[in-house]
Amino acid sequence: MRLFADSGCDLPLAFLQDYDVTLFPLLVDLNGQTYKDMLEIRAEEVYDAIREGAFPHTYHTTYEEMYDAFLALAQSGEDGLYIAVSSALSSMYENACTIRTQLQKDYPHMRLDIIDSQCASLGYGLLVDKAARMKEEHASICDIVQEIQKRANNMVQLLLVDDLRYLAKGGRLSKTGAFVGELLSIMPIFEIQQGKLIELERVRGRQKAMERLLELLAERTQNLDKQVVCVSHADDVQQAVQIKQLIERRFATRNISITMIGSAIGAHTGPNALALFSLDESYYR
Repeated sequence: MRLFADSGCDLPLAFLQDYDVTLFPLLVDLNGQTYKDMLEIRAEEVYDAIREGAFPHTYHTTYEEMYDAFLALAQSGEDGLYIAVSSALSSMYENACTIRTQLQKDYPHMRLDIIDSQCASLGYGLLVDKAARMKEEHASICDIVQEIQKRANNMVQLLLVDDLRYLAKGGRLSKTGAFVGELLSIMPIFEIQQGKLIELERVRGRQKAMERLLELLAERTQNLDKQVVCVSHADDVQQAVQIKQLIERRFATRNISITMIGSAIGAHTGPNALALFSLDESYYR
């Protein structure tokens, strides 16, 4: 079985290579130049450019690159699974479905399962990680698809944004709202629900916002002392370590990892954003 993912998963390139995951790099347009995410530009470079005044844009993998990868799959006779970044945030899922339909006209026995992760950043990455490990253990494609779909439907994804200008630039907040929010130190908290970025509330002050983020995490999960919790940051390790320590003290959680939010999401959140990921309580029922 061949496993495919795109760079919106924010997993280390070394992991994807070690587990033989075919990567579809999203494209980053920065200062008039287009780069393949993860392959030709690093997230740190994108954040540095943003701090210097740049406003990068991201685009889906080229149609040709995805078509060629799926054509090779069809010709090989192997089964394939592509887990895509949320279809509400990118056209990657839709493009993959279109290409599969085209190819199955010439390769009617081609099997390519395509899952809309309904997730982004490491929430999406956790699904790819699980699928890769199950593949390594020789699980069937049916079992992998079933498990990944269950996890996708029960992933807690919370996001705290530091700088409202980037949300305004992306049309998710008015420029006036961003200006007032900056003056009052108001920080919005978002959640990805059914793949869509939904604003939950706005909190005044970073410390209160981080406290509220933990409350929301606890409301949506159970047995946090036994849970895997992932902390993702937009080039702010200090803040990520701080909230990791808060989680450890408050919930006795020991299995916590810290990663960086990649270019695909970071281009829209700006630097210093913070995200938490875990499985919700309904997953364990």
